[in-house]
Amino acid sequence: MTNKTGDNLRPNVAASEIHRVEERVRSSRRWYISSMLTVGISTIAFFALVGWVPRSFQRPFLPLITFFPLLIYFILLYVRKSHPPTSGRELTNLEMRLGSIFSLLLLTAVAIDFFLLKPYQGTVWAAFTGILPALPCFYGVWKVSRK
Repeated sequence: MTNKTGDNLRPNVAASEIHRVEERVRSSRRWYISSMLTVGISTIAFFALVGWVPRSFQRPFLPLITFFPLLIYFILLYVRKSHPPTSGRELTNLEMRLGSIFSLLLLTAVAIDFFLLKPYQGTVWAAFTGILPALPCFYGVWKVSRK
């Protein structure tokens, strides 16, 4: 058994350890990118469904419409717990900032849908509000995939 923390690490063992750590970081970033893409696309799809379909057609499906964002959230929470970030403090800070911005923009989009665009319910304009909270998700994908 080799001493991986000692000073007498053989070059081939060191190279394999570096490769293993690099692969783990790449895997973490791939999971982050896929989860942020899922959040962004599902947010746009949710607002398109809620904004584009008139309220009279939504009434029978209201519990299902309410349950969908919670389901996506818990699935992504499970994915993040099973694949924690290993890229360091920078990715964790980015994730926290983007999560806060996403939450604020999501509340803003819901308020816009319910208070400002209520007369336009069932039109394309009401569906476009889902793009607003999805922007931080796509920015996070772009920022992480750049590295």
